[in-house]
Amino acid sequence: IAALGPDGKPSRIVVIYTTGSQATMDERNRQIAEIGASLIKHW
Repeated sequence: IAALGPDGKPSRIVVIYTTGSQATMDERNRQIAEIGASLIKHW
């Protein structure tokens, strides 16, 4: 769960769920980090 927004002012709440995955916790964390980076890049 993250509160994101431009200029450090949170205007959106972002929740990322990973279910039914066989990935390890490290792999899931890496995937979530990639999704988060993409959200910021394409804000």
